Amino acid sequence: MRRLTAARFDSCPCCGKLEFEVAWLNSRASPIETSDDFFYGGKRFIHEIDRCLGCGFAFIADPETGRSEAFYTEADPGLYLRQSRLRRDYFTRLKAKLIRRGLIENEIRSVIDLGAGDEAWLGLWPAAKHSATETNPVLRQRLNACGVHLIADLPNDLAAADLVSAFDFLEHLENPVELVRQIRCAANDHARLVVSVPDIGTWAARLAGWRYYLVTPMHFSYFTEAALSHLLKSQFPDRDVEIFPSPRMQLSFDGLSRWLAPGTPRKRWHSLVIPLYYRASLIGLVSPRSDRAG
Repeated sequence: MRRLTAARFDSCPCCGKLEFEVAWLNSRASPIETSDDFFYGGKRFIHEIDRCLGCGFAFIADPETGRSEAFYTEADPGLYLRQSRLRRDYFTRLKAKLIRRGLIENEIRSVIDLGAGDEAWLGLWPAAKHSATETNPVLRQRLNACGVHLIADLPNDLAAADLVSAFDFLEHLENPVELVRQIRCAANDHARLVVSVPDIGTWAARLAGWRYYLVTPMHFSYFTEAALSHLLKSQFPDRDVEIFPSPRMQLSFDGLSRWLAPGTPRKRWHSLVIPLYYRASLIGLVSPRSDRAG
């Protein structure tokens, strides 16, 4: 692959290296015309992906930033909400894993969920104050109906949070390090941060290459385990950082059709779940140094 003398980032936002290569180039990339193109369109809608030669962090060279907010705002969240039970099961396993490993406490007083979507994660902390950011108006209305405080001033809310979460969120940002830096500057000393990002280091992702189903125009960034570790450790040098595979999530026909055949009319049987599970993400946890619950 061709090395780059200039890229969208002056240096890697994860490890700080200055060397990049062109990892994917498509001179005949299709234009992004619909929300399905943006969310699930795949590599044929991406002109170029560049990659850090240090940690493997990759990113779309010219992401569709101009219309991305409109796509998220106008998206129909029906399919997403139909999978709320599967997400709650997934988050239940994640919470249990964090508590079992002594990485987090069961009693949390305040949780902020960035890009929350629904209340699947927040609902697992019944004694806590729930706050969230969310773009889609239908999902915002749902969160509000569940008593979730919708954040207007993120730094002010961060200062009072015991737990900040950002699941499948960083990869959608033009510059993920800016958000992580904001959390570092505004959060209090005892707060924990838990994030998840798609893992392009899994065997399935390595086998598929840039044909991997999670390579889409909506994902501006692509993380390896090393990249996520570098990102969090560089921003939280005085905290403990742990990176580990996410729990498994159950498949459904709805989920499969969303990725394999976007825009296909929904059938009644699409709501059926499949007795198969998959793991596609990395979990990153930042906690006070040498602080272990229990």
